[in-house]
Amino acid sequence: MVFRLMKRTAMRRMAGWMSAATVVSISLVAAQPHPCAFTVEPVTVDGVLDEAVWREAPPLAFWAPVTQATPRSRAWARMAWSSDELFVAFSASDEHLWATRTVRDTDTFRDDCFEVFVMPREPRFGYHAFETNLLGVTHDGLAGAGGARWDGEGVRFAPRTEGTANVSEDLDTGWAMEVAIPFLSLDALGSQRPRPGDMWRFNLARRDVDPRWPGGFDLSCTAPVSVGNFHHWVDWGQMVFTAP
Repeated sequence: MVFRLMKRTAMRRMAGWMSAATVVSISLVAAQPHPCAFTVEPVTVDGVLDEAVWREAPPLAFWAPVTQATPRSRAWARMAWSSDELFVAFSASDEHLWATRTVRDTDTFRDDCFEVFVMPREPRFGYHAFETNLLGVTHDGLAGAGGARWDGEGVRFAPRTEGTANVSEDLDTGWAMEVAIPFLSLDALGSQRPRPGDMWRFNLARRDVDPRWPGGFDLSCTAPVSVGNFHHWVDWGQMVFTAP
């Protein structure tokens, strides 16, 4: 798959979206449920975060597991929903874009990747996990209730990069991703379409690969996980679906 470089206008939007003024209002997902903004405007899932909802939805920051320290490269995310889908926008600084997995349901977690975990029901029913590298290659499944191979029907991931992936000789700028998850695709765990006021456990996570760093990668997520495992659902935050 060939990916075009982000247009300069799109990157200016991205830079504004990650502005220092925004940083002040962002905190780690913990005790307070995070608002998932309702949108009536269509979201074009193309990796360009130019919809009005991405300017208005409350932002989420990413932090290191266990220590909750600031990652080497910063990243932000926002969440929204419509009557049919859950949307996630992700944007990250990244000087070394790296992804080599091109086959679905392989170890994409070893690449630069973005991960979405959602638990629509009680923990005993398990949760859905989606991990997608910056090439748009996805590994999804069910977890926590015995585990199962599963492909989310209709789920869309659209990455956009600014830089040259898998080239070590230059410095890249970053990448973004837009995600759309139809609520009907989550019925494998018996979940229902959410209503305003409903709350789901969730976590958003990132693996940032850079061979210049000790260990070669950095991990971060939006939940204050107390162990080095994004799947540690007992530490996840909650999203609350806001009213139209």
